[in-house]
Amino acid sequence: MANNELGIRFTEEKYATKSEVIKDLRITAIDSFWGNILSYRAQFNRYLALKTVDRELVSLCCCSSINALINNAENKLLCLNREFVRVYSDLNTLNGVKRAIFGKVASLDVSPNYIETLSYAYSNFSNCNGEDYVAELFSAVTRITEITSFYRTDDSVTKEKTALVDRIYKCAPSSLIEQMMNDLFFFASNNSISSIVKCGLIYLYMIYIRPFDSNYKEIAMAYAKSVLAKDSLGELAILLPIEEVLFDEQMLDSILVEAQKTLDATYFVKYFLNKVIEIADTYIKAFKEMSCNPTTFTSEPVVEKTINNVTVNVTNKETATMLNKIESELLERDPNLKRKEAHFYARHREIGKMYSIADYKKFSRCVYETARTSMDHLAELGYYEKIQIKNKFVYKTVER
Repeated sequence: MANNELGIRFTEEKYATKSEVIKDLRITAIDSFWGNILSYRAQFNRYLALKTVDRELVSLCCCSSINALINNAENKLLCLNREFVRVYSDLNTLNGVKRAIFGKVASLDVSPNYIETLSYAYSNFSNCNGEDYVAELFSAVTRITEITSFYRTDDSVTKEKTALVDRIYKCAPSSLIEQMMNDLFFFASNNSISSIVKCGLIYLYMIYIRPFDSNYKEIAMAYAKSVLAKDSLGELAILLPIEEVLFDEQMLDSILVEAQKTLDATYFVKYFLNKVIEIADTYIKAFKEMSCNPTTFTSEPVVEKTINNVTVNVTNKETATMLNKIESELLERDPNLKRKEAHFYARHREIGKMYSIADYKKFSRCVYETARTSMDHLAELGYYEKIQIKNKFVYKTVER
């Protein structure tokens, strides 16, 4: 059989593992055949900024069949997003969708705080820039409000998980976690790869690292969804119930083993995208059947406020997208404003209301001293007026 024929058959027609090739060809001595298949795939390999425990690069085979699958998944998500935008325009319908999907996810084997973590991601995904954001997710799912360190440090309790068998690791040694997470954050910032593929690979890589003693599965999912939301899908990415697919630990373990043995993430990507297409088809149909009255968000009065030459639109009901846009505009126009300060102010600026240091501390999940410094800075910049009431200070939104 010609070399290319084997390569095409077991790459384009079916992206087969070595064991599947053995089964299909019904012979055990296939090293030369397997070598021909790998040579064909090598023409299309793309090396990712993700490294294994042994510091080898993970690859993705961008052959024609995989590229077609990626395009199909992206088109399905585009169609789903069009339907979601229609649903999004009606507050009652949108809330019903959120309750239904979050309820379905909550029925899976997840942390009791996972839905709250998703809700945090739903409103804050525009800030998913690296370790600080993952720390926020960690805090949301564990209810630990003051974090000094959060990566796993104790290997003694998981020795069986870090043992090497045929180059297969069950999790990364704790000494490599920070370095590998930095690799992940760099990969997450790469805009040259399909956003849905990136989402899946972020989850896969975090599960491979297992950077936390517990809840790593939930944190990995919330982070992967947040990156997808920021890159392309907005709030829809947080609602997309891919937990149904990726919380299947038995399936994931087998794919992790194959990916580690071959340094090839394509096996996972193919599985993941096919499942995403199924989910998208299901929800496209469900959204089309919904009756919406697109009046809720457009009927609210809009008032323009100007603070430090920054014009902000204030509505009684604002979507996460609107708030994220306001936050971005604040940062662009006021170089003295810090990101977390803009994040807090965009969501706490109602005229006539007063906010406390405790409000900032709770919302931003930081220590008291950081909260006090941030609120004082916002007052210095003219966003709030600092007022003393009895023995404590409060901060009143400035109207201009």
